[in-house]
Amino acid sequence: MAWSPYIHMEGSQTMVIKRTVILMMGIVLLGFLPLAHAYTLHEAVVNAFAEKEDVFWPAAFYHNAETDNEHISAERLAAELDNLALQFRINGEIQSRSAILQWQKTVLSLQGRRRTVARIDPVMLLAHPRQNVTINNPVVFGMCSPSDFIEIWSSKGVVRRPWHSGITTNDIKQELPHSQGISSQWVNLITPDGHIQRLGIAAWNNTSKPLPPGARVVSEISLNIVAAHWFNQALPQWLATRWPGDHCQSWIYSPNMTPSNEN
Repeated sequence: MAWSPYIHMEGSQTMVIKRTVILMMGIVLLGFLPLAHAYTLHEAVVNAFAEKEDVFWPAAFYHNAETDNEHISAERLAAELDNLALQFRINGEIQSRSAILQWQKTVLSLQGRRRTVARIDPVMLLAHPRQNVTINNPVVFGMCSPSDFIEIWSSKGVVRRPWHSGITTNDIKQELPHSQGISSQWVNLITPDGHIQRLGIAAWNNTSKPLPPGARVVSEISLNIVAAHWFNQALPQWLATRWPGDHCQSWIYSPNMTPSNEN
């Protein structure tokens, strides 16, 4: 009989040893196989913007669709605005209804301009390792030209006013007139970097804040209904995830492919 290292062992013991040997060989072989490349956000930014000139980093952005789930959709916001417009119509508030329909039109125009709320300038990412996340999939990068306006959502609709150095929320109060159902006492300030702050603008609760170029100031809906309470939180959160400007370009980036223009 030919010699075998398993000849003096029971069948079950033999199978265990054989499976162990096969498993160990598999582990050894895996060490020679190429693994999917994971890279940091800083590495991706440096590579993705390597050929871009005059990058204005406060208006640079990225979007990782795999990890950044959108909990608030433009369609849901538009539907709630329809409900609010109907409520204003029932109440006979023609000006407020007209403003809300302008809000709806603006929301739908921003539908595809989505980003992950995060600063991506390389110096900042190196200085804050926790924000230098690992990327395992293709992502969208983009950049916008510097904005020169302030955008105001009020009972006048959606209007823009020129930005100038030193401008504050106190300087735009005339753009926030009183109207039934649209507050002239509370607004949400959304900065281009995605920061949201609720501010008082009436005499009794006034908090003056500087306005960076590209900031959005959004009046609250003052109707005492559930839809209004939800909307006052949802709209600022959604606007914070829009591109930080008008004149923008974006492209898909992956370390394993040539960057391709998206728009």
